[in-house]
Amino acid sequence: MEPQGQADDSRSVLVVDDEETILEVVSAALELSGYQIDTASSVALAIEKLEQKCFGVVIVDKNLAEEQTGLHVVREVTRLHPLTKTIVLTGYPSMASAIESVELGAFDYLTKPLQLDRLRERVDAARDAFLSDQQLSAAASRHDSLFELIPGVAWVVGLDGRIQRINGRGAQTIGYQPSELIGRMHSDLIVDDPRDPSEDWAFVERRTGDRATKKKLTRLRSKDGDVRLFEVHSVGTYDPLDPGVRTGTIGVAHDVTELAEFHRRLRESNKTEALGQLVGEVVHDFRSLLTVI
Repeated sequence: MEPQGQADDSRSVLVVDDEETILEVVSAALELSGYQIDTASSVALAIEKLEQKCFGVVIVDKNLAEEQTGLHVVREVTRLHPLTKTIVLTGYPSMASAIESVELGAFDYLTKPLQLDRLRERVDAARDAFLSDQQLSAAASRHDSLFELIPGVAWVVGLDGRIQRINGRGAQTIGYQPSELIGRMHSDLIVDDPRDPSEDWAFVERRTGDRATKKKLTRLRSKDGDVRLFEVHSVGTYDPLDPGVRTGTIGVAHDVTELAEFHRRLRESNKTEALGQLVGEVVHDFRSLLTVI
């Protein structure tokens, strides 16, 4: 199968109908608009072509004269090529079949006899939607790559407190695979401490910008029970279409366990050194006193 989203996919149209006349008329009308047309007269042939190639638009007759209807093709298009747009044709329209078509993933539902101008208009709209979704998919893929490149543990937590997403590197830092954490409550990772019940703030932060959590120390428990100390930066996330609606929290955490231990040892070393210096001064003063005596 060719990868989803090739440059010329959007003008490739598959027409599925068991009436040769419909195949010829639709093909001729769309070719005049610059589309590359392929045809299939059965469900089996349509699926075979779908398995070999990605089309920008698929036009399928719902009432094919065989055991499997055109809706089976719609279902397979959705499964094989989620971005491809499907237009269902029928000579026996009903509200029930229209709803079923849309639920299966159809982009549009047109009745026969066909009005070619209307068909071209809807195919153009379907192509535009395909291109738009293609661009969004490419952008999401780039964002996915960037998310995975974030050093440390990066997570997205929903309003219900469940982990919606976590980067692979971060999950491995605490001994998990991402799939083991998706859907779990963030509280499953936090080390309970009655002295500091606010350690989950890093996962439920709702503020943004300069007011958001910065460098909050939070202890997380790894899969094997080991407790690690993390420095967390987190901000609230909001619906881009409705900035007043909060959707969750995104956070990035860096493991500072070894660094914290180093600082502790350094402080202890400094205390020991200071104590040794103090003892030395006391002994010196004592000796001086003895000399005087």
